[in-house]
Amino acid sequence: MRKMKKLAGLMILTALFVALLLPTDAQAASASKSALKAYNRLLQKKSYTIEREKYNMTNGVFSVAYIDNDSIPELLVRIDWRSGNNMLSRLALFTYKNGKVKLLDTRPLGLLGGYGNKYGYYKKKGVFFTDFAHGDYGGRSYYKISKGKAALKLSKGIEMQASGKSKITYENAAQKKLTKAKFNQTLKKMVGSKKATWMKMYPNTAASRARQLK
Repeated sequence: MRKMKKLAGLMILTALFVALLLPTDAQAASASKSALKAYNRLLQKKSYTIEREKYNMTNGVFSVAYIDNDSIPELLVRIDWRSGNNMLSRLALFTYKNGKVKLLDTRPLGLLGGYGNKYGYYKKKGVFFTDFAHGDYGGRSYYKISKGKAALKLSKGIEMQASGKSKITYENAAQKKLTKAKFNQTLKKMVGSKKATWMKMYPNTAASRARQLK
């Protein structure tokens, strides 16, 4: 009898736990779905104003990732356009909060044509990074999302020397030189043991949006 009472008590506690958990999960799923719908509408816009300049959102690529520590994904967009023989680009990172799409960070990438630009993040650590490589130069910049904004925190530059060896420099947000040990220590505090994940960028087409924003 005593065992039966214990079992009944456990079953009641389990049922209560599930009842409490389901609304939270349902709310998170609903918020995520609302964000994806809003991102879809944003990407379909003929023009979107960033820093008083209008950009055609369909001229670019995008990716969705859970960068900060909530249940709502972020949207990374690279908007491309031609100026003569040059390809120019702007990077923009968005999130969804209080029922609206919010711009977290934006920056011009300059000439894109001969550059290898890649992007990555540390899932739910609020940290994303941009990579570039062009000729003998390359580097990576790390950004941290905090209080509704994204700010540069660390950067690493790589330059190939005539000797064939690479010269690597490390800097903080104030462009102050850091030792490799200090750089790694600071990055460790930002991301812990989480491994970096590369973002796959998709062309901003109806087919891509239908697959990625669902």
